[in-house]
Amino acid sequence: MKSRWKLNIDIAKECVLNKDAWIECDENCDGREECENRNIQKSGYKKVTVKTTNGKGNGLFADEDIKAGEYIIERKYSMKYTGMNLWIDAIQDGNRSRFINHLCNLNCVVQQWCINGMPHMCFFALKDISSGTELTFKYNWTLDAKDDADFKSKATVCNCGSKKEKHYMENMALIRRKK
Repeated sequence: MKSRWKLNIDIAKECVLNKDAWIECDENCDGREECENRNIQKSGYKKVTVKTTNGKGNGLFADEDIKAGEYIIERKYSMKYTGMNLWIDAIQDGNRSRFINHLCNLNCVVQQWCINGMPHMCFFALKDISSGTELTFKYNWTLDAKDDADFKSKATVCNCGSKKEKHYMENMALIRRKK
């Protein structure tokens, strides 16, 4: 299938092949109505609440127990699809997922799934999460820097409460000098 974002997406009839490729099945898969690879389309968001955190502004908290591997919420974000007349604006279409904070000891992971030919950024539980626990993930931002000192002067110091020595939210990407 040619997706609406101009990529060739092969949706297999075998559910396990789609799941391994982070593609949700469509109505033509072998699993039919019992298909377990339509988790995002069918399950809806977990119960979550925005609350004030200690020192990090607002955060998103689980209002129910969540098992490792379960889908939690989709990330709505601003994005322009290259080559298409399509813009997703998080200011208008954003949701509570924008309150998920960075934490080095994360309990969520974000994955890009293909659903009906379109990309969806979805949060999943990395481990069991108890009701009342803040949902967190590692931002994995990249920051261009000439060297270590340049990186440290620009980077965001992480305030996650870890006992590690001073560390940063971003990962350094060294700028290569042209010869």
